[in-house]
Order: sequence, then C-alpha cells, then structure tokens
Amino acid sequence: VVLVDKKPGEPLGNVEQMPDAAIRKRFRVTVDCRRLNSMKLAVVPGGDSVPSPFTTQNQQNALCILLSWPLCYRKVYFKVDLEDAFSSVLLPEGMLSYFTGWRFSPIIFTRCMDHYLREDDVLGGASCEQDAISGRRLVTTVGRRHHFIVSEEKSEVGVRVTFCGLICQGLEVSPAVRITAP
Repeated sequence: VVLVDKKPGEPLGNVEQMPDAAIRKRFRVTVDCRRLNSMKLAVVPGGDSVPSPFTTQNQQNALCILLSWPLCYRKVYFKVDLEDAFSSVLLPEGMLSYFTGWRFSPIIFTRCMDHYLREDDVLGGASCEQDAISGRRLVTTVGRRHHFIVSEEKSEVGVRVTFCGLICQGLEVSPAVRITAP
C-alpha cells in the first residue's frame, strides 16, 4: 500500500500526530503493484553520498517512458538482457553486510541504474539498424565492464522487440498478448 499526497506543494507537518480524518483528507491510499518486494523510506543525513534519482514512491511505467522517446529513435530497437543482474551489482564496502536477496535487491539495483524499466533488461532505440547495433554493442561493453553478464541469446536488434510486456514496433508501442494453455 502506498500513501499518495494529494497536496504535494503544501507543508505537511508531523504525519504521526495527524488525526485519522486529516490523513484521509490529505492522502490517497493506492495499491503498489511494482515488482519491489519491500521498501522502507529513510531520512539520510547530508554527507558525501549522492542522492538517488528516485525520490518518490511512484515511478513512470515502461509504456510512459517508451512513449516519451523522440520518434526518430523509435524505428529500430535493441534489447540487452543482463543475466542475474541483482547479484552482479558490486556493492561498496559499507553495504556488504546487507542481505541482498529478495528484500533489498530491487532497491540496490535501481540505485545503480538511471532508469528503472525492468530488473535485468536494457532497451534502446535508434533511427537505423547500424546505430542500433552500435548502441547494443556499447551497452554490452559498458555492462561487461561493470561486471554484468550479458545473455547473447536473449539480446536482440530489430524493428520489433518485446519488452516489459510491450511490443515495440516502429513508432507503435502496444501490449503483448499472452496466450495461456487451456
């Protein structure tokens, strides 16, 4: 469950001391359907750390991000699949004691990536096949440099790719239909 502030620009005050009626008036309760297992927001004191680009409880879904891409980069797509991406993220010395299994892997992984589209897939677009191949090669090289294992079998370049439950084909992005056995 996620509480969404209906008045994000206004001062909030201490939520713990707010009466129930004020909380119901100020916040909307929504179901969090993201693939994160658990998340706890914490205040981090200022220091040498770099803030995470994800400062809110909501984030754009893959469809919104893909539809915001410039049209010139939606002609040919490339997809790079990272095998076991969560376990491949190198942790700083101070974080080695954290258990990074089911609970913290998504949080740590999203802090290492600029855009969270899917746990272990990177999607890129280009105006021509040659640029898409170059982009795929670059993402693969950078991923391997950072100790990610790239799955060549699942990585692809083409005018049509399936990504995050969506079919990306040319300028069109549509839901992929799953056929289930009877």
